[in-house]
Amino acid sequence: MDRGVGIRDEGGRIKALVGTGAVWNWARFSLRNFATYFANFAVLLARLPQRPQRVRKAPQSKLHRYPVVLIVAVLSFACGSNVERRSVPPEVESTISSVGDDIAGERYEKIYNEASELWRQDATLEQSVSTFKTLRSKLGVFENRVLQSATEQENSGGPLKGRAYIITYRARFQNGEGMETFTLVERDRQWLLARYFVNSTALK
Repeated sequence: MDRGVGIRDEGGRIKALVGTGAVWNWARFSLRNFATYFANFAVLLARLPQRPQRVRKAPQSKLHRYPVVLIVAVLSFACGSNVERRSVPPEVESTISSVGDDIAGERYEKIYNEASELWRQDATLEQSVSTFKTLRSKLGVFENRVLQSATEQENSGGPLKGRAYIITYRARFQNGEGMETFTLVERDRQWLLARYFVNSTALK
């Protein structure tokens, strides 16, 4: 039998009688409410903005940077040096002038025979003559050229090993303008033609 629990007033009289089952029900209800409030409080805490944590980077060892410096130094030595010039040395300019006169005079075989070994490795006599004739038919007669850039190279390897000059001109031809590039290499203290290139819309 559930005897219950008496709730008395100040005079000692029983005000109400509550069974033990009701007490346990009230206790379980209070615990559930407490658990619900606690869970809601935890959710609110999780939603609060958190201060970003600073991540300290580990100091980089100086030893790790040395191989990069060595690699850059080795590559610089292997590639050689490039020096921009505002003018062209007289001996280089003389070779360009001579080649230009031969092109204008259509002496293509002479150009091939006096060029460096690099030219003859890249093209045969027939290919060289055919290329020059195509340039002449599309561009027309050469009129004048103005120096745009001159780069002196000192290469330790590669096709242009040794001293080389790459000279670019803005050239005017009978049928249009274009960029004309001469590449010269030094062989036995003489400057020889290694490459010749023309870029012009008139060639399209």
